Amino acid sequence: MQELVILGAGENGVLVTDVVKDINSKKVTFKIIGFLDDDEKKLGAEIAGYPVMGRMNTWRSYKKAVFTSPLVSSPKKNHLKKVIVSNLGIEKSRFVNIISPDVVFFRSVSVGLGNLILSSAQFQSNITLGSYNYVSNNSVIGSNAFLEDYVNISNSASIQGGVRIGEGAYIGANSSIIGYTSVGKWAIVGMGSVVLQDVKDYEIVAGNPARVIGENTTARELFERL
Repeated sequence: MQELVILGAGENGVLVTDVVKDINSKKVTFKIIGFLDDDEKKLGAEIAGYPVMGRMNTWRSYKKAVFTSPLVSSPKKNHLKKVIVSNLGIEKSRFVNIISPDVVFFRSVSVGLGNLILSSAQFQSNITLGSYNYVSNNSVIGSNAFLEDYVNISNSASIQGGVRIGEGAYIGANSSIIGYTSVGKWAIVGMGSVVLQDVKDYEIVAGNPARVIGENTTARELFERL
């Protein structure tokens, strides 16, 4: 059984406690120690029955623990996952996947580390899923899809076959990405959108069919400066 520290005590952190409960009901795998969070108001509090033990930069105090990915899910703050992982310097091997027991994997699915995958998500065949990704309830990832790191797939999204999702892209709830298109890095696809053609890096698109409505300027300015 692995000692688990949850990075982030917000809504998704609480979701992790529920998924771990389900995992442990099948096979005891994780013992949650508590949360680390940089919100001053949460420090010392108890959330979902577990303590908020300190700020994220205190992770070295938990020498035997493994960690979740930083749990950020806001479209225009999704870049913070990469910033936090980079700044903390936690070895990649210490991040673990938290995967609901009822997630369906067909054959030849490659999964990285630090992913959170929620109930009833479905992965078809020959899929590559990178690391530090969030895949929400009832999402479907079609065959031959490729998802890079730090991607967010919101609930009931449909990623059809052969789609490539770039680093840090955010796919809104109930969206459909039509097969063999691509969504660029740090792009944002609005809730309920139907994407029929490629979305460029940093673009924000929405609608049916999806059209460009803006740019993720925060992520562009941050990552093109580095």
